[in-house]
Formats: sequence, structure tokens, C-alpha cells
Amino acid sequence: MRNASAFEPEFQRGGKVPLTRFESLFKESRSARVIEFRTKAGVRSVACVPLLRGGEPVGVLCVGGNGNDLPFDKADLAVLTEFGGVVSISLRSAVLLDRIHRTHLEAILALLLAAETKDPDIRVHSQRVADYSVKIGQELGLPAPDILMVRYAALLHDLGKIGLPDELLRKTGEPTEAELEEIRQHEISSDRIVTPMKFLEEARPMIRHHHERFDGAGYPDGLSGDSIPLGARIIAVADCFDALTSTRSYHERLNRDEALLKMEEDYGWFDPEILEAFKKVLEKEAGPGWKEEK
Repeated sequence: MRNASAFEPEFQRGGKVPLTRFESLFKESRSARVIEFRTKAGVRSVACVPLLRGGEPVGVLCVGGNGNDLPFDKADLAVLTEFGGVVSISLRSAVLLDRIHRTHLEAILALLLAAETKDPDIRVHSQRVADYSVKIGQELGLPAPDILMVRYAALLHDLGKIGLPDELLRKTGEPTEAELEEIRQHEISSDRIVTPMKFLEEARPMIRHHHERFDGAGYPDGLSGDSIPLGARIIAVADCFDALTSTRSYHERLNRDEALLKMEEDYGWFDPEILEAFKKVLEKEAGPGWKEEK
């Protein structure tokens, strides 16, 4: 599109805009402030078109230049209007996706609140595990959609505990072997609860297998190595770290270095690559100078 030092007469400053809401929408938009700033910085030509949804303006698309050749003309505005139509469609899609995402999170929150009636710590624990898991995924360079699904799975990884007896959830001291066997069913229960929620289809294997061990000695299905879903391996690291650094009825909390040392001593439990990625996450959060105690 050509730059210009002036508008054509019908588009000059002070001309009327044939959309009743466009002018007020423009004044409220970031574009008005940007144009004012750019004008002071030397930009001398601006063309704006409304972004429409259902015939109603919902935004403003502006372009500008500081050249000294031809002014914007109707052909330029026609091109800009066409491009504005494409932007409007993209914005609508983004809004719809945002609404869907919000609906999904509301459904997940409802499930967590239900589980919280049985285990008061489950929501806060699950949120911390989700935060750690997202950061590990980012450190590993996973695509955003994969990280989102890991987040969903991490939020719901302990949902099946809603079916465990209250006395078992609140027990102090180490559980018996029979009680451990009962606890080990919560992953299967979690998987079963979220089965009807189609948007969680990719998260289900992560939920079911987050207590598998890298050496194959975990549960519920004894998977090992790369046969364990990547998201489950990520959640396993985040879940264990948060459990170790939290006060539980059966153990005192460890500090960060103690927890990492214990996780490294439990050789075979975790994917080494993911554990290393998590250590990098913690190092970045701690800032320069932090070193793990050996």
C-alpha cells in the first residue's frame, strides 16, 4: 500500500464517517492513542477501517505512513477493507476458541471443587502440579496445544480420590499394603470420571499413567520408558516434587534441594530428560547463583 503525506479530500481529518458506532469505538481503541503518538513521531498519513462482526463494528484496523508520494485512495481502502474482513474472521475464531477454553476450565474447576469436598488439599495441589507441568512442557519445547492438554491432565490427575474413604484420605502414618492397593485405583477412577468429556480424550492416558515408573515398576499397567505417555512422565515429576515439598499427614515437607536429591536417588522412577528439564525450570525461578545441593 502506498504511503502519503495527505488524505484524499473525502478522507481528510474532520470528514464524517458513515458508521454511527465507528467513531466512538475508534476513540476508545488503542489505535487512536497509537495514531496520536505516531503523528508526533512523524507519521503523516493514516487509513482506518472498522472490523465488523454481524454488521457491528468490534474493532479498528489502521495503517499509516510518513512518505511524500500519493495519498490513500479508494482502491487502497478497498484492499484494506478486504484485509479487515480476514482479520475479523480470525478474531471471531479466536473469541470462539477462548470461550470454548473457558468452558473447559469451568468444567474442570467444577470437578476439582467436587473432589475438594473429600480432600481439602486436592485443588491447590493440582494447580501447583499443573503449573510445574506447564513449565516443564515449555522447557521441553512442546507445542502449545500439547501443553494445554498436559495442563488439563495435571489439574485432574487425582480426581479419582473422590471415591476413596475419608478415613484413608486423612490417615496419619504410612498406609497398609491393602490401603495402598486401594489408593492405586484412583488413576483408573480418574480416567473413568473424565471419559464422557470428549475434549479430555488426549488427556486421559496422561491421567491414567501418571504413577507409572520409567523402569516399569509403577502402576496401574506397568508401562516403562517411552511407552508411558510423555504428559504422564511430566506430571509424575511435578506431582512427586509437590508432594515432597508439601506437609502431608505421613511425612514432613522437604525443601527444594532435599526433594530433588530424593527424586534423583529414586533412580528408575522418572524420565531423566524430564527431571533435568524440571531442574532447569527451578533454577530459572530461583535466579542466578542457585545450585542444587549434592
